[in-house]
Amino acid sequence: MSIESNLLSSPFFFCFVHVSSHGAKDGSEEAFDYRGNPPDKSKTGGWLGAGLILGSELSERICVMGISMNLVTYLVGDLHISSAKSATIVTNFMGTLNLLGLLGGFLADAKLGRYKMVAISASVTALGVLLLTVATTIPSMRPPLCDDFRRLHHQCVEANGHQLALLYVALYTIALGGGGIKSNVSGFGSDQFDTSDPKEEKQMIFFFNRFYFSISLGSLFAVIVLVYVQDNVGRGWGYGISAATMVVAAVVLLCGTKLYRFKKPKGSPFTVIWRVCFLAWKKRNESYPSHQSLLNGYETTTVPHTERLKCLDKAAVVFKEKDPWMVSTVTQVEEVKLVVKLIPIWATNILFWTIYSQMTTFTVEQATFMERKLGSFTVPAGSYSAFLILTILLFTSLNERVFVPLARMVTKKPQGITSLQRIGVGLVLSMAAMAVAAVIENARREAEHQYKADMISVGVDDSVEKEKEKSELELKDIP
Repeated sequence: MSIESNLLSSPFFFCFVHVSSHGAKDGSEEAFDYRGNPPDKSKTGGWLGAGLILGSELSERICVMGISMNLVTYLVGDLHISSAKSATIVTNFMGTLNLLGLLGGFLADAKLGRYKMVAISASVTALGVLLLTVATTIPSMRPPLCDDFRRLHHQCVEANGHQLALLYVALYTIALGGGGIKSNVSGFGSDQFDTSDPKEEKQMIFFFNRFYFSISLGSLFAVIVLVYVQDNVGRGWGYGISAATMVVAAVVLLCGTKLYRFKKPKGSPFTVIWRVCFLAWKKRNESYPSHQSLLNGYETTTVPHTERLKCLDKAAVVFKEKDPWMVSTVTQVEEVKLVVKLIPIWATNILFWTIYSQMTTFTVEQATFMERKLGSFTVPAGSYSAFLILTILLFTSLNERVFVPLARMVTKKPQGITSLQRIGVGLVLSMAAMAVAAVIENARREAEHQYKADMISVGVDDSVEKEKEKSELELKDIP
């Protein structure tokens, strides 16, 4: 697997790629069964193993989405933490989960392998959700209840550090486990298919489609069912269901060990990136060879040599004795160049994910102030995230069936518009969505301030009337 394929499968870069595009021909030779022998295709891999692996991702989505999409309402409503601080807690939790995905990917590629990493991570996630269930169930882990009057005058007692300690431990345990699952489960699923077999290669493409469907299905279940249970039955029940789901997924994953195909860890791509950059810097004062064919591994490279970012070529320059630890190959250098060229695109997506993170924080907080009744049924604020998931599914379908064919008619290109153009359209739509959200939030805040002013005014008028009545009664009692 190439460096760029590994990085694209990391949680920062939410895309489903054909991760075995490099070296696909020998994919079957690298695989082995749980005993270390060449796998029997009729008894291992394929949909036999991939189906069980999809269950792990489905459970991870149910846990993470069921927690993140409704956590801010618990922090604000039950722990009496401010909206801004609650949003920070949620975004820190989700950001840490994604960052720990890099650690999970590194450990799997360098030492443990994907199967062990997914199994360990699923167990850690289950432990974290169990801790969260305890943290939200024990009464002493919450501050005293706060009535509407105290809440209006900001007199609610905020949860202290002791009450938040177990909550933080639970959240970051979930982040540790979730990151390990997120960065390895799709790759482990693709390992179940032999890309040298045309039939299994097609099956792998369908696997990624079903993988995405599992993510969407788990997310929908979490924001519709679990959020309702959390708000109307109890947080303990909602998180308990998530914990039970994760425990079952971990057990099923382990029970299917004999059905999987495994591949040995080949080292982390981050090690190669660091090494190429280090050697290029160390040899920065050396001169380039007279011809590029003199670079190490030029004749056997699987990636064509390019002149761009030529400074990195010095990592493949051979001086005197050919020490394998002091020189990289042209293939490694060119793969690092590909990664460097993608950095500007990844950087622009940071802004998109800044916008996307609002869906789990301020958007849910906005929903708590809305009129959410449908007859006698009140829609939970956290369930409004279902519109996000349904819209993604809708536009994913419309994109392939409507927008791309129309773009092909205009541009006369098979892909309709390029990937960069699609990213640009997405960023423009995101900006427009945030502009609308800003207008709505401004109107909501003005309405809230007016409501508070009216309530205070009514409170003052009532107190004046009561004082007048009291004074009149005292005057009547005077002989």
